[in-house]
Amino acid sequence: MISAYTNVSITNFTAIGDLSYDFGNTPVIAIQYKAKNVSLNGINVSRFHNASDAIIVFGGGNRGDHISLSNIHIYDAGKNNGIYVGSGHSNVSISNVNAINSKGEGENAVEAATNSVNISGVSVTGYKDAVRSGGVAYKEPITVIKGGARIASSTGAPSTEQSIILASTSSPTASASKTMVAASSNSHAVGEGAIVLGSAGNSRAQGPRSGILSSSGAVAGQSGGAFSSMVLASNLVANPNGYSVVGGYGASGNPSSANIKWELNSRTGTVRAAGTLSSAQTFTDYAEYFESIDGNPIATGLLVTLDGDKIRVAEEGDDILGAISETAGVVLGESALYWQGRYLTNEFGGMVYEPQTIRTYDVDEGGNTLPTYTEEVVELPLENPQYDPSLPYTPRSKRQEWNIVGLTGQIHVRVSDSVQPGDYVKANGGIGVPGENGPIKVMRLTKAYDEDKGYGVALCFIK
Repeated sequence: MISAYTNVSITNFTAIGDLSYDFGNTPVIAIQYKAKNVSLNGINVSRFHNASDAIIVFGGGNRGDHISLSNIHIYDAGKNNGIYVGSGHSNVSISNVNAINSKGEGENAVEAATNSVNISGVSVTGYKDAVRSGGVAYKEPITVIKGGARIASSTGAPSTEQSIILASTSSPTASASKTMVAASSNSHAVGEGAIVLGSAGNSRAQGPRSGILSSSGAVAGQSGGAFSSMVLASNLVANPNGYSVVGGYGASGNPSSANIKWELNSRTGTVRAAGTLSSAQTFTDYAEYFESIDGNPIATGLLVTLDGDKIRVAEEGDDILGAISETAGVVLGESALYWQGRYLTNEFGGMVYEPQTIRTYDVDEGGNTLPTYTEEVVELPLENPQYDPSLPYTPRSKRQEWNIVGLTGQIHVRVSDSVQPGDYVKANGGIGVPGENGPIKVMRLTKAYDEDKGYGVALCFIK
């Protein structure tokens, strides 16, 4: 037992237990009561079957401080733990531990009551858990290192105890809490929770929870604002907006938002692109969801017409809206994610927005919510008071009354036996029959007329 002493070093000490002795559930080695600057190195403890633990570093208000346990070898010593470190410790280091329980009855090879104990190089056999740190159990050994770190990097400055530089060059910096720069050169994580990965060219993740990935000369967010701003696969692009992901390219000059070529906005769900949106499929029509008037599904290829704000099978003389399609490259109106009335709208159907203050509370190392927080004011859609998130929701794509109607483009249509390529068609019971000039023209027949089915199939262009 080491108690109340300062500056203690014990090296190459071997303890072999008496198998017949009852140790009364006490530890073999204990460090307690304000012992400071203690080093145990090259310690061998074996055959203390009845002891509680091989080594205990007691915690609590009178705990010791600055304690190092290294090159520890444990064999069948301790019914509970090989090594146990109690509460409150932040300056304890455990390294290079071999722990064996030949009967397979050990609980934890190493247990630390807090997450602030450094643990590395643990090798385990015969324990239920290899490591338990801060109340979380790990079957396989893990490495726990507190404090900022620079690893596999020739230069760099991790400025806080929760910042890290990995495999990077050209003076990168991680200058706020919970920041990381990895596989990058001359890049900087500035905002709290910011990351820069695989980037270069003085890229700067400036806003809180901002990120830059696979880019050069990029800027994400603004200092003190623009939460959750991201730049991907870009050159000389600046994203000043929060809760958005952008990409783009600038050939020269300074980082600029004018170089953005596409944007995904998480607050509004808006997608913007400066270039062409193209489908990799051969799908060829533009469609929208419409509800059938009788609540039943309408078969693919039938021509339909509007009846109020719903659809039905088109008959002769009806204005044809389109055809039920399975080949739409663009489909609108699915309401796939939530009830279409979740947010309030104005008289023209546009969403009503209002400024709302969002608080993000800090969390300690144990996952507990702290009273401290950060605030930001953002424009968000105003939620409908009738919306109940607890109710189950089924998207229109899973409901039989909603049908995809191809409105324009190349669409497969059911046709009669008299229809030929080059014909214009009108509707008769939803089937295309020859007609005069109109919005639907037959390009080619894709399936011959089948008397049993009562239709053939033609690829038509609807304009």
